[in-house]
Amino acid sequence: MPNDVFTLTRDDYLSDEVWAAERARIFHRGWMLAGAGQRLQRGNRTVVELAGESVLLTRDLDGRLHAFANVCRHRGARLCEAHDTSSQGSLMCPYHAWTYALDGRLIATPHLDETEVDKSTLPLWQYHLREWQGLVFVALSDNVPPFEEVYAGITERIAPIDLAAMRFLRRDSYDIACNWKVYVDNYLE
Repeated sequence: MPNDVFTLTRDDYLSDEVWAAERARIFHRGWMLAGAGQRLQRGNRTVVELAGESVLLTRDLDGRLHAFANVCRHRGARLCEAHDTSSQGSLMCPYHAWTYALDGRLIATPHLDETEVDKSTLPLWQYHLREWQGLVFVALSDNVPPFEEVYAGITERIAPIDLAAMRFLRRDSYDIACNWKVYVDNYLE
């Protein structure tokens, strides 16, 4: 074994600055799995945490999927806390009741008339989203390679598995008190 074996330093696992750099250079420059598309029926919304960002996924009443920053454009309140089934077709901010359609359009601003706010200029901040093989992927920045390039050839490599034909059964979630690199390193060994 060579004497110049490289290992990460303590700061690589514990530093807030390193985590900020990883978010910017790794996670915000790629496509991240956000969940199973079948969990989002028409009128549903769910919240996922991706690289420290709260992301709101919606399926509007026409069946189209959307991904947004989970924050109201008015005063920055969090719009939703969890998975929610509703047929009302809108999201209401708990702070001042600004209301958005599930496609992100601002549709109501109580106590403000049309001369005080131009609703067309204040939709929810949108993220890039792709549904592939029944799975939903989100990109948090514009600086990502095209989804089709990143996942080119995977369908052929995993054949005959058809992920789109599989059904969501349940979600298990585990809070693990470690840096993400520790978990990945242990998984890969």
